[in-house]
Amino acid sequence: MQSIFRRQNRLSHHGSILRFSYDAYYCNRFGAIILDGTAHEGGGGLIRDSVSYAAILNKLIKIANVRANRNGRGGLRKEHTIAIDTMAFLTTADVQGNEEARRILSFVPYIDTSK
Repeated sequence: MQSIFRRQNRLSHHGSILRFSYDAYYCNRFGAIILDGTAHEGGGGLIRDSVSYAAILNKLIKIANVRANRNGRGGLRKEHTIAIDTMAFLTTADVQGNEEARRILSFVPYIDTSK
């Protein structure tokens, strides 16, 4: 797998800074952006921002180890699934793993529904 960033980079969104390290953010051979939820804070902000960026950039994303740093309460929570469902509706996305307590999420925006 080839890394997108060679050094630590910043993406700014509403004043907050997301930091993706070399190991946490890479692209697989299909062009999917893979995020590791164990890197840095890895909470709900990572989920909401990455799904938003995926919709804007029309890129497939996969988040592994969603909220893994939470003691006993890892995985997606209800508020995350609602945000993901809303973005999926707005972008006609295909979503896999959008259930409470799931630790892997796949989001593919702009699926052609005319076929």
